[in-house]
Amino acid sequence: MRTWQEWAAAVRLLWRAGPRHTVALTVTVVCGALTGPLVVIATGRLVGDLPGAVTAGPGSADARRVLAALTVFGALILVRTALRALEGGLAAVLRLRAATVVEDRAMAAGTGPDGIGHLEEPGYADTLRLVTEANSRPDQLATLLPEIVRPRLEGLGLLVLLAPLAWWAPILLALAAVLTYRSYQRLARHVHGSMQAASAVIRRAGYLRSLAVDPEPAKEARLLGLRDWLAERMTAVWQSGMAEVWATRGTAARRACGAVGFVVLAEAAVLGYAAFAAARGDLDLTRLVISAQAALAVPALGWVGDADNVVRDALLGLRSLADLEARGTADDVRELTKNGGVSGDAPETRRSIAFESVHFTYPGTDEPVLRGLDLTIPAGTSVALVGANGCGKTTLIKLLARLYEPDAGRIAADGTDVREHAVRGWRRGISVVFQDFVKYPLTLRDNVGIGAPGLADDPRELERALDLADGAELVGTLGAGWDTVLSRQFTGGADLSAGQWQRVALARALLAARTGGVLVLDEPTAHLDARAEAAFFDRFLTVSGGATTLLVSHRFSGVRRADLIHVMDGGRIVESGTHDGLMARGGRYARMYRLQADRFVDGDGEGDFEVVGAGSVRSRALPAGPDVPGDSTETDVPRPERGARAVLGALRTLVVGSFRESWKLAVLGMLLVPAAAGLAALQALWLRSMAEGAELGSLETTLTAALLLVVSLGAWEAVELAALGARIGLSERVGFAFDRLLARLAAGIPGLRHQESPAFQDRLHLLRDRTLAIGALLNWVLNLLEQFGGFLVTAVLLAAVHPALLVLPLIGAVAMRVQISARGISARAQEATAADYRLAARLAALATSPTAGKELRVYDAGPQLRSRVAELRQRADRVKVRAQWRITLLGGASGLLNSLGLIGAVAFVGHLAVTGRTGLGAVLLAVVLAGRFTGHVAGLVQTTGAVVELLQSAERLRWLQAYAERASLTSTAAVPTELRHGIVVDGLSFRYPGTTRTALHDVTLRLPAGGVVALVGENGSGKSTLVKLLCRMYEPTRGRITVDGVRLDALDPEAWRERLGAAFEDFVRFEFTAHETVGVGDLSRIADRRAVAGALARAGAVDLPGTLPAGLGTQLGSRWEGGVDLSTGQWQKLAIARALMRPAPLLRILDEPTASLDAETEHLVFERHIEAARRPESWGVTLLVSHRFSTVRGADLIVVLDHGRVAETGSHDELLARRGLYAQMYGLQARAYR
Repeated sequence: MRTWQEWAAAVRLLWRAGPRHTVALTVTVVCGALTGPLVVIATGRLVGDLPGAVTAGPGSADARRVLAALTVFGALILVRTALRALEGGLAAVLRLRAATVVEDRAMAAGTGPDGIGHLEEPGYADTLRLVTEANSRPDQLATLLPEIVRPRLEGLGLLVLLAPLAWWAPILLALAAVLTYRSYQRLARHVHGSMQAASAVIRRAGYLRSLAVDPEPAKEARLLGLRDWLAERMTAVWQSGMAEVWATRGTAARRACGAVGFVVLAEAAVLGYAAFAAARGDLDLTRLVISAQAALAVPALGWVGDADNVVRDALLGLRSLADLEARGTADDVRELTKNGGVSGDAPETRRSIAFESVHFTYPGTDEPVLRGLDLTIPAGTSVALVGANGCGKTTLIKLLARLYEPDAGRIAADGTDVREHAVRGWRRGISVVFQDFVKYPLTLRDNVGIGAPGLADDPRELERALDLADGAELVGTLGAGWDTVLSRQFTGGADLSAGQWQRVALARALLAARTGGVLVLDEPTAHLDARAEAAFFDRFLTVSGGATTLLVSHRFSGVRRADLIHVMDGGRIVESGTHDGLMARGGRYARMYRLQADRFVDGDGEGDFEVVGAGSVRSRALPAGPDVPGDSTETDVPRPERGARAVLGALRTLVVGSFRESWKLAVLGMLLVPAAAGLAALQALWLRSMAEGAELGSLETTLTAALLLVVSLGAWEAVELAALGARIGLSERVGFAFDRLLARLAAGIPGLRHQESPAFQDRLHLLRDRTLAIGALLNWVLNLLEQFGGFLVTAVLLAAVHPALLVLPLIGAVAMRVQISARGISARAQEATAADYRLAARLAALATSPTAGKELRVYDAGPQLRSRVAELRQRADRVKVRAQWRITLLGGASGLLNSLGLIGAVAFVGHLAVTGRTGLGAVLLAVVLAGRFTGHVAGLVQTTGAVVELLQSAERLRWLQAYAERASLTSTAAVPTELRHGIVVDGLSFRYPGTTRTALHDVTLRLPAGGVVALVGENGSGKSTLVKLLCRMYEPTRGRITVDGVRLDALDPEAWRERLGAAFEDFVRFEFTAHETVGVGDLSRIADRRAVAGALARAGAVDLPGTLPAGLGTQLGSRWEGGVDLSTGQWQKLAIARALMRPAPLLRILDEPTASLDAETEHLVFERHIEAARRPESWGVTLLVSHRFSTVRGADLIVVLDHGRVAETGSHDELLARRGLYAQMYGLQARAYR
């Protein structure tokens, strides 16, 4: 994209964001630019008329001309100040609107293409980062463009003022400015090229930060103690990416110094000529002052300052946004070419869907996933697909849903290639429950209805779908019923267990299936309890409603009910038939089936247990525990301190952090600030001397002053350039240091309580989006000091004329105080809108993620998500706009107060001169300084606003530090080296923060050392909650946990977790190399390849490295260069291996560890693990949480939870003999294999 195209795209963005605001802003900027040359003319007239007024005295015609010039000068200053304030307000409002447009365009580019291949490409993710990252967001252009357009328009006007001096003067200065600007632009392109090249590396650093800060990986990151490792890795990655950027910028800075010479030589020629002409009497005082001021201001045409550099970053983001849209358009064009359209009704399949010799390899990889696949799905039947993890089952579903197209072969519906149908029309006939279904942070109504927008407002259809998914009771457990937000991170929200979430995902698909003819169920019962699983499969055909159903599952108790079963292996179908036929064949299917079924061959489960309804189990009616007053988490989240103390504390944190990161750059930046202010003041003094020499007709004085003026101008530009480089480098380093500190602090808070506090999440959202920008705070502070230094120097020089003018700094201080008062307005608006912006950001991230991308395309829900994000942003924008106009009024009042002081000072000095109480030189100095003073006033207003906003982020960082210190837990006892007796849970009750319902009630049990304890119960019975308490992710509401008689809350939580090993149900997919993904399970042995290989072997994944291109060194995650993705089962194998890395843990937790594993791996893992857990040298406790009773039965002790209470305990045989709840649930699974 060429430069003019970038600017045109920027204008189009602003026009789309708000045509009226864009027009108003343009008019304001142009009018503001016109005041610059007019102020120069008024200054020249004022100075030129003064000698005559001094000679003629007060009341003379010359004095009246001075008064008129002074009035015009004052009016222009006031108009200019008001326009500048109005410009700031309009730009800020327009930026809010532009941010909504940018986010919508990015979401449209992500959800628009029919496939998901682009979402899994590293290049796409790198480009998206440049669009969404704060430093390069295109919406910044709304506030930045006026800052660079206005001075250039002023410069053009000033060039016109130079024409009377000499015809060649404006041409020469314009040429110097153009050459300088082009030189800067070439250098900027080199710098941005290096930034783009480093995008993937910098994105990696951001990913590492997200692992430390985001709620989803928080549990596992704390258990593994990854805080310091993530911070160190984050630092190494970021520095490696920025090294080339810094090197390129250093070269660019050295070359830019040469560009300053163009301007200095042109200034020398013009000012020298003007001085010579004035000394000879060919140029009067008025024209000299106008020409000199114009010549000094014209270099702004070519100067590239802070705003210009940030504009280049924003244009890079805009270019990246265009790249995203071009990618989506190209995909759409390809689909149109293949399909002839993107709309149409869903085709009705009457006979079958057939995969005919289908080959497929994921883009960017070399290993085929499907190899000549032949598969038939008869219409109106239920077909099951089984096979080992990684054999291609989920890939087949993606091809069926046309998220990808085959490389060779075809998919035919009734003999017609599906590519003859429009993609979106084809998908209207398909409904899918993906294994990695999406948990939308929306209401229950939205979570179910997003799959079928036409039915989402029909309460009867919603209830029917949820009932078919066995989730009818869920509505009654939620505080606001269907309107409850399914995330505790938002006010009034609630979290669901994995099984409850799966019911919601099933309901979503079943509602969508009302409008489609094909229902695809990918591991639909992986997280369901025994009763729910049995009920689902008992109603399997009812649920499918006669639709063509494809079931992908490792649970053969449900698979056996399908009309037709296909077995996949190595990307091909190796067996097909009915259950009875495949069992009679005695092949692979029969072997996998028997691995599960043979665990029930002892006759268990054949007793006459009472069954109620469609497979449901009647359990004892246990109350859920008394409702207790909720302790709102808001009281646990202290508000950030405000006032002068907070400001000083934030500045102290900033300065200390700056010196810690780079004391050389910090010292350089702070030394150059007063230097720049002093050199700017010297220019005013030399200009006065030049004018005095011209008045006296002294050629030597005039030329000497002109020479010194040029030298000071060149020195000032060189100093500014050096200061700019120092500030940028320091800002980046300091910004990253604070970002790393944020990661350390967030990951260091010991528990999870804060993760479910809406107030904490809102403030963390405000902070994490601005931590990198905190580095720019130092830049803005230095800018502020420079402007304030220039303000003070100018005021001192004015005060040299008369002591009464010392009032100007006092007026400036009052004006600054008025500006700072806007802090409270801004902070309140940010906190009031944080929740809406946070939810909008979450939904926007989902729209551009591969996981959600599948569902959004199958359900065509992208437009819904975009509409919801737009609604959230517009609601929040309204609050921010009202606050912004109040801030604008305060800024305008501040600027006007300064301007009135300036006008009064000039009028006072002029009066002194006319009355003969001061000399002409003093008046000249006062008037010449007026322009600079006005600039400093405007700069102070602008930089103060930026500093105020960024100081709020610095204050929030200090708040997070205080919160982390407050949340830290002290220890009074050492963690035992080995477990001799066991872990005792005594009278334990717990309710989640901010809720009123008890999750666990009076739980008492003993986990004996050296034993295997199984924890079972229905979804939502409290199993995972108990696991979190054992890991000390929360503290009990009542009761206690003891480890060999020592209270758990007396142990250091980090030291305790170092002795744990855990594979959680909601495990994290760490996208490192395969070796690191497993190795982080024990950081002390992360480099030990034998330890990693041993853990993989125990997890049943010994063959997995051999399937990866670079073995254990393979990068995981398709969004990274050279990265590969894995099946859900393969990811789970790595999670189990990670849990097995720590040798001899005191407590090893396996929370639904095999939900996604194939039958053979599941059998292997449990046989090996239970055997190892019972060895004499094993003194720890193994806690197994599972719904798979075929493995639970092997535990030494089984604990049955029901509604948060312990319902039964005992061995498998004891519990069966008791014929209670356990026996009923076990019987349901056992009978499924009969």
